[in-house]
Amino acid sequence: MTLRPGRVAYLRCDGVPQQSGPFPCPRDEALETAVWAALAGVEDCARSPGPGHADIVVDFDDADAPTVRARDTFPSDTARTDDPALLACTSDALASVRTTLRPRRLVVSFRLVLDPASR
Repeated sequence: MTLRPGRVAYLRCDGVPQQSGPFPCPRDEALETAVWAALAGVEDCARSPGPGHADIVVDFDDADAPTVRARDTFPSDTARTDDPALLACTSDALASVRTTLRPRRLVVSFRLVLDPASR
């Protein structure tokens, strides 16, 4: 299984200085790097979530450690991963990611594809 990173979307960024333009949330590149590294752990996980698309949300809500969940934002004909298996493979690593933005609330979505091709 090979992870193909997709788009990153900042859904909320309460309590941090907003930027002008269509995307007001500032980026936290260190957070993005840490999340992609944690998600890459799925490639070696014994409980494979199978190939398909996934959308993982990392939510910092007045806590040091984030809550992590999957969300279904795909058309019904899109192949999906097994979200519970994906979260089981990556939840420990994702629990250790941190943001440098110091928000009251920060919600970031990471869209990805798991490709069945071997690495």
